[in-house]
Amino acid sequence: MKSANLSKELFESEGKQIIEKIGPGVLQNISVGLINGEHIFDDPSQIAKFQVFMFEQDENLQNKISDALETRLPKTYKGRNVPFSDENGVYVWFWPDFTEYILGLRRRPIDPISYAKVSEAQFYALLSGTIFWDPSYELQRAQLQWDHMPQEVWYWRHHWIFRNLENRKLVRLVIEDDDKLTAKMMISRYIEWTIRLSFLAARKYSPRRSLLLEAHSQLQKTEEIHQLITSAIESHSAEGALEKIEKAIMAIRLKMIEKKYLPENIGLDENGNTDCLAMSEYFLSAMPGDFRKQASRVCPVDLLGSLEQRAKNTP
Repeated sequence: MKSANLSKELFESEGKQIIEKIGPGVLQNISVGLINGEHIFDDPSQIAKFQVFMFEQDENLQNKISDALETRLPKTYKGRNVPFSDENGVYVWFWPDFTEYILGLRRRPIDPISYAKVSEAQFYALLSGTIFWDPSYELQRAQLQWDHMPQEVWYWRHHWIFRNLENRKLVRLVIEDDDKLTAKMMISRYIEWTIRLSFLAARKYSPRRSLLLEAHSQLQKTEEIHQLITSAIESHSAEGALEKIEKAIMAIRLKMIEKKYLPENIGLDENGNTDCLAMSEYFLSAMPGDFRKQASRVCPVDLLGSLEQRAKNTP
């Protein structure tokens, strides 16, 4: 059983009545779920947990709920441990504390640069997961308030992913030198950038690397692209993988044109091959000049490499 399903059972069979007994109306003023991208999939840590969210700051009530759950919940549930007393176990959160834990921010930014500084993996963690109990829809509304990528940031991330993908031509040079090991190492990065481009084209945040492929398989209307990416990963040669990547980038470009994110005359060279540099320059030119200048100073050039470093707060 997946962690989310087991944890939902734990809350409904045990946690719900514990919270209800704390006092009148307590259960109606909290939300419960697993807001963390990893728990969409099976959890290798073999634990059962859930998170309680409060939207009005009341430290006394927060402590009461926490103490009641720690005292009365079973220590194991259907063969899995039920941990307490740290952020990775059963935990009672005041929502701004949770957003600070995940993003380093207590409230939604008002300027695009602040958005650009936060990795997509962190946003993914905050916006994904499963809600078990949300009688007033407060948790849903709280997530929706953060589900926003300013247009400038969207352009900026496209610009750098296409700029990185332009360098895939270097793989061909390595292949020509018959350096198969280096080519294999390089190709994995271009596969990752292609997957992340597919998320951006769908206007979705991409998760950290360990969840990337499985999360991509769940994106709507990307079956063809996912199959090409999977074929690239499974390819026995760097040449074969590169061929699949080229087809995937082309398919993503066509989707972007279909959605009118990209003009039809942008993105092909004179031979009909994908021109990632031209697409990178298009998105760069679409940004306001002030944002472009600020972003070039304070945001990382290799956004994707930075995801692994800057998602350190992601549970």
